[in-house]
Amino acid sequence: FRASPLDSMRRAMRIPRAAYGMYFAHFGVALLVAGVTASSAWRTESLQVMREGESISVAGFEFLFHGVNRAEGPNYAVDRGHFTVTRGAKFTVELWPENRFYPVQQQPTTEAAIHTMWNADLYAVVGDPDGNGGWATRIYYNPLVPWIWLGALVMALGGAVSLSDRRHRVGAPKRSQSTPMPRHAAADIVR
Repeated sequence: FRASPLDSMRRAMRIPRAAYGMYFAHFGVALLVAGVTASSAWRTESLQVMREGESISVAGFEFLFHGVNRAEGPNYAVDRGHFTVTRGAKFTVELWPENRFYPVQQQPTTEAAIHTMWNADLYAVVGDPDGNGGWATRIYYNPLVPWIWLGALVMALGGAVSLSDRRHRVGAPKRSQSTPMPRHAAADIVR
């Protein structure tokens, strides 16, 4: 660290863009690995039957269940759940998971409600009624899932920066320079 800041800047400017691209790409891999590891190791899941007005705490978030409303979509019937999510006394988000039934195909589907934050994803899923006024619900907390996507974007950015370095560009091969054929020689070939 004996170089002056100005000298350090000059040296940094001489580093090829391909090297900066490599730095970005490897940092992206680190983000991706951290996201996959954290979401696998520290994932929290809670499966329970909830009634209207009940709440459950998952990973420091309080999920208040407001019940399920029936509605009609354009080509499906829907049971739409409603959760209010808070952390401490601070409101975070409302989640609206759905159970859809498509009568033409006789196909039920479950639509999870997802809230993405910079450091985690929250999922809420509402299942079937239990017959006593309760609904099967699942709550998921997946830490660092957004880092997986951020890592992929940073890797792609690193690749783009590397490809922008002209010194490493691979282009079409140059054609060999040939002398033009005299006009009378071309006429002899045609005959």
